Amino acid sequence: MNCPLFRNAVVLLCVLGTAGSWFGCAAETNSQDSGTENAQGSSSEESDASAIAVSSNLVVDDSHRMCAEAADCRAVYIDCTNCEGGCEGVNSQFETAYEEALNCDGFSGPQCDYDCHPSFGLTQILCEEGLCVVREL
Repeated sequence: MNCPLFRNAVVLLCVLGTAGSWFGCAAETNSQDSGTENAQGSSSEESDASAIAVSSNLVVDDSHRMCAEAADCRAVYIDCTNCEGGCEGVNSQFETAYEEALNCDGFSGPQCDYDCHPSFGLTQILCEEGLCVVREL
């Protein structure tokens, strides 16, 4: 979009939970220069990882899920519930960034006793169609 109103805009994604309660939000800055449409991209994975907004509910960018094989992938929590579905596969280069971005201070929603990491035998990490995924067994 080549419009001055949308340069350096902040995109806010919020998830509405059951019974109308807010589950969480994540923000992303959209920096666009006229004519480039973000074509330059990022010069390194480190700068991509530093753009992950701290939140109690994370959205994993598909570019952070890219893989060639399952060994490239790790499971990370994307919300504070520790429930099924609260985990996502990411490329190992971004594992620490997502772990650090998840902030559960003051979280008061539902919580489960579920560990989605494959070492606990409930899930497996796969590389499907070039993207890291966590599948339940």
